[in-house]
Order: sequence, then C-alpha cells, then structure tokens
Amino acid sequence: MSDTDNTLNDGSISVNLDCCRALVGKKQLHLTATEYNLLVYLLENSGISLTREELLEGAWAESYQGTSRTVDTHVRRLRLKLGRSGRRIRTVRGVGYQLESARRRGTKAHNKTR
Repeated sequence: MSDTDNTLNDGSISVNLDCCRALVGKKQLHLTATEYNLLVYLLENSGISLTREELLEGAWAESYQGTSRTVDTHVRRLRLKLGRSGRRIRTVRGVGYQLESARRRGTKAHNKTR
C-alpha cells in the first residue's frame, strides 16, 4: 500500500483522503460515509485481521451504540460496491475481517492479527 499525495492505494482500490473519493480502477465508487470510513480503515490496516469491535472503533463515530453485527451488514454492502475487488475483504472465522493486500493476492494468504 502506498500513501502518495494523501491517497491510499492497494491494488485497484484507491482512496483520495483530501476529497473523500474512492475508486476501483478508474471507476468512482458511491459510498455512504460509513462505507467510506470502513474502506479507509481496512486500507490503513491491509493484511491485518481486525475484529468487529476494532472496525467499529476505527470506522464508526465514537458515540455509536450499535452491535458488532452491524459491521457484517456494512462489509457486505462494501463488498458489493467494490465488485470483484470486494473479494479481497476476507471473513476471518472467529476474528472478523481482513483486507487481503494486493501484493499477497495469488500467494498463500497470511493471517496477521493486531
């Protein structure tokens, strides 16, 4: 993942943090604020398995009082909007989710945790 000109990139997924714009390839994504925050948090932690609680703390407002299963719904929607790249958001049984780094794609997946 590179961080150039305040842009997070990992494979075909990129997010410009200055203008809150997310792309897959050259296609702009139309994300809700929560989906955008979730994508940014996953990109910042690419290759690391994150619990639902960590995702709630990292991507939602501090005052959010929902359940950790809310993450599942937002991850499902984000996967759909990412298209084929959405497959890179792996479900890690008993843990939560991991954005598989584009560099690791096609090799044996690693399972780093925080």
